[in-house]
Amino acid sequence: MLGEPRGSLIVVCGCPGTGKTVYCATVAYSLVSEGKKCVYVSFIEDKDYFFRNMKNFGMDFKKMEEEDRFLFLDIVSPGEAGLQAVTNNILEAIERLNAEMVVVDSFSALEMAFPKKSDVRVFLHHIFSRVVRRMDCTSYVVVEGEEVTTAMPSYIADAVVLLKTRPIEGGRVLREFHIVKTRWGEKDFSPKLFTLHQGFKTFKSYRFVEPRERKRFEPIPDTNDRFSSGVNGLDKILGGGYPKGSVVLWDVGENVPLHAFAPFIIATECNFINQGRLVVVLPTKGVDATFKKKLHEGHIDKEAYGRNLFIVQYTVSVEKLEPYMIEFDPNIEMLQERISSFITRRKREIGEPILVVVGWDMIEHVYDPKSLTQIFNFFAIETKTRGDLMLVVTKPDVKQTETLKDIADVHIKLRMFEGNLVLYCEKPYTQPYIVDFDTDKGFRIPKPIPVK
Repeated sequence: MLGEPRGSLIVVCGCPGTGKTVYCATVAYSLVSEGKKCVYVSFIEDKDYFFRNMKNFGMDFKKMEEEDRFLFLDIVSPGEAGLQAVTNNILEAIERLNAEMVVVDSFSALEMAFPKKSDVRVFLHHIFSRVVRRMDCTSYVVVEGEEVTTAMPSYIADAVVLLKTRPIEGGRVLREFHIVKTRWGEKDFSPKLFTLHQGFKTFKSYRFVEPRERKRFEPIPDTNDRFSSGVNGLDKILGGGYPKGSVVLWDVGENVPLHAFAPFIIATECNFINQGRLVVVLPTKGVDATFKKKLHEGHIDKEAYGRNLFIVQYTVSVEKLEPYMIEFDPNIEMLQERISSFITRRKREIGEPILVVVGWDMIEHVYDPKSLTQIFNFFAIETKTRGDLMLVVTKPDVKQTETLKDIADVHIKLRMFEGNLVLYCEKPYTQPYIVDFDTDKGFRIPKPIPVK
């Protein structure tokens, strides 16, 4: 995990519940899966509990043990056995298995069993000087708390890893991985977010990656009472998708770029369009109809422009309106009437649900904010009455976010933490998800991964 040389000593510290055991187990399982051997020494869990618990994270240590590649020593009462016996058991297990890695979980439990500091120092000398230096076996040692104890000073370790939880709004928690120290090479010491979902996994900072070749978006079917968002992971978070006849607020935070949040919106648009439905878009700031069209190219049929997809053209950067463009009107009531009449007419023609997407930062910039609440209420009621769907995108400079979130049926937030895109919902309340992207199918499909 750290690229450490064999024979290194790595201290893993953190408060209870931060994932220290899962982290060490993940490192061990990865090495054993590569054909290497590992001894896991636990002073806090017995073998059966450890095996069951790690199976929940996708790690089958029982199978590894049966193949003589893994050995678990549960020494839950080290004080009764005596320090010398504990030391001998560990060294004998390493020699017998010819192990290349040993995990001691946790050193703090051992320290409590032998309160005399001199005894602990003897353990340090016998185990780590012999194991690390003479047996060429890498050691991972778990220490409770965010500070390395005096019995396990940081200067003994070749690397120190700190696992922390980070509270965010609404009682939610993110997990952070810190490399405090290493003795080899240059390392990135900036915090990394991680999850314990299906094992320990850290995340690289978000970066934009375009698919090698854009492909037509394959729509996801709706359920009886919900529209699919076009993103399987988001549908699962929302209990099956967006409720039919609902208004959804996408609350986009600071430093979240367009190409980070746009795939969520575009996926829903494509999911409607490629099922022959109507989509009307009032773009966000910095996006005109021509640019918005380009975001869909390759994902929808060319015939869909002006048939299924229509975009309000705020600027006068085009000589004439294309068939897919709706002419901007500086009078908000007139624009409302134009869009409402258009939607009503097309609804009669196609008889399918309609999606309206509104970049609220743009219309708030163009129109008097006082008149917008009434307009929003009108479209919200129309959406609910017709059983359609409305997505509203706000950004940090929007003044009416508080009003919008009170009316919205679903409230989703996107934020940046430590360079990672994080999603969580206020309506319905959810825990945070770190968003990754999959481009294998020719579309930047968001993959929300739960922080557990």
